[in-house]
Amino acid sequence: MNKKIQSFFSKFKFKWWSWELDVVKLVPAILIMLAFLPVLPHEKKEGKLHSVIGFEASVDNFYEIGSMKVLGSVNGKGTKNSLKGEAFHELAKHSEKHIPNPIKHKDYLINEGVPADLAQCISLRDFILYNYFWDNEMRILINQYPPSPVPVIWLARITIKYLVDLLATTSNRFENFNKLIKKCSKFENISPPSGYLEDDFSYERKSIVSDQ
Repeated sequence: MNKKIQSFFSKFKFKWWSWELDVVKLVPAILIMLAFLPVLPHEKKEGKLHSVIGFEASVDNFYEIGSMKVLGSVNGKGTKNSLKGEAFHELAKHSEKHIPNPIKHKDYLINEGVPADLAQCISLRDFILYNYFWDNEMRILINQYPPSPVPVIWLARITIKYLVDLLATTSNRFENFNKLIKKCSKFENISPPSGYLEDDFSYERKSIVSDQ
């Protein structure tokens, strides 16, 4: 009877079992499993995700990817359907900010008695300055989107971040800075001097405002 029992259980023995083969099979499986778990060191503040291995994060849900519809929304519609800590909430909120109109700004200055060429330079300068900070804030918010304690989610968000980067790229080019210098360097304290890019910080002439 005992021989029959031993013979029955012998059918279930794993003939291939060995320590070396076991390690080869188990390590990749364990690594794959860990890639889907929140294993990366992270910090929370007031119950909200603050950072992952030192990178500031803005998405509280470790597994949330986010909807591009929220990011692409305008006029406040996107942030009404999302909460702080959700993917793309801060980006949508930032993209909904009003963009100043430099033409209206120039016309206003002219109506206030400012010479037309000076008014154009002031409006151009202020718009470039605004655009710099708007764009810089967008870049910071985009960089806060990917970090997640879950490695696979972080990698997935990096791919989406690349697409968001393309959508968020502004049309403000370095040539606009050169345009500001070329047109407006005659006005001290309005634009950099004409030799600014060559480390020449002297103005060629006094401003028209001072001449008057």
